[in-house]
Amino acid sequence: MLDSGFAKDYIDIADHYGLDTQLMKLAEECAEYSAACLKWHVYEGLANNQANPSRKYFSELCDKAGEDCVKELADVLVLSRQIEWLLQKKSTAELREAIEKEMKGKVQRQLNRIEEEKRNAS
Repeated sequence: MLDSGFAKDYIDIADHYGLDTQLMKLAEECAEYSAACLKWHVYEGLANNQANPSRKYFSELCDKAGEDCVKELADVLVLSRQIEWLLQKKSTAELREAIEKEMKGKVQRQLNRIEEEKRNAS
């Protein structure tokens, strides 16, 4: 939910650009977050590889990539909160209910997978 300290700012930005624009912006930011995480993962592997003579170099790149992950995740969360606001404000009750139902189903499926993992653990 919206952090009360920033709620007005999120709302002002969301209302200014509107749902369609912010949905596209969220897709862009999700892609940037994904790319940052992948880069971090690659650099982490190279930095932790004991046989790699460039470990120090990749360790520094890994640190920078980790910082980029944090920045990109912040962008994703800011936009997610704006979209949450816009959906509450502008969408129909039917759409909100459909989204909520889908979210609940996804959470339940993941909880079921976790239970399956636990049952199959050695």
